[in-house]
Amino acid sequence: MPGTRTSCANSSTVPLGCDGGRPATWRRTARGPPGSFRSSMNGKYCGAVMTQVIVLNGGSSSGKSGIVRCLQAVLPDPWLAFGVDTLVEAMPSSMIEITPGGEVNVGPEFRRLEAAWTEGIAAMARAGARVIIDEVFLGGPASQERWQKALGGLDVLWVGVRCDSEVAAGREVARGDRVTGMAALQAEAVHQGIFYDLEVDTTHAESMACARTIADRVT
Repeated sequence: MPGTRTSCANSSTVPLGCDGGRPATWRRTARGPPGSFRSSMNGKYCGAVMTQVIVLNGGSSSGKSGIVRCLQAVLPDPWLAFGVDTLVEAMPSSMIEITPGGEVNVGPEFRRLEAAWTEGIAAMARAGARVIIDEVFLGGPASQERWQKALGGLDVLWVGVRCDSEVAAGREVARGDRVTGMAALQAEAVHQGIFYDLEVDTTHAESMACARTIADRVT
């Protein structure tokens, strides 16, 4: 049924935007300073703590949206999903500039509204909603630091979504709603200097396989 959100764990029904079964490529990555990430101290887990927020970071056309839909299908509890595209679509078109080569430029007014949006999502998580965030860290570590500050005190699973630049560029052409060149520019740049709990690679793995890999790390 189009748009179904039925759990895929014990069903042959596949939700809209989810695909089949090749295994995801993943690896644990550096966590950064002690206490910066999920319930860790000196690099060790401090016991089971419920994951409240999942942050997916990856370039344009890396496959994050499909993974988000699949996560909502396979996770046992309901999760809200928010993406940076939602923020951009809510803003006046004058707030963001995309060059013919795919470079994204924003000004201080964009940052002010982005900060309010970020705090609003964090407030929902603190109020009890479990939240998936679909992000593009164009500012590198500074982008992650903004979210770390907003999500302080919450248990967050940081996930890198990688995709080979040529594959992402092909998806960009196929989808037809992105400026050509954006995917290639962002494919590696958005991961530079970022710390993750987990990485998945959609170059060959499909959305459902990546979602299940991530779901296995959710407490």
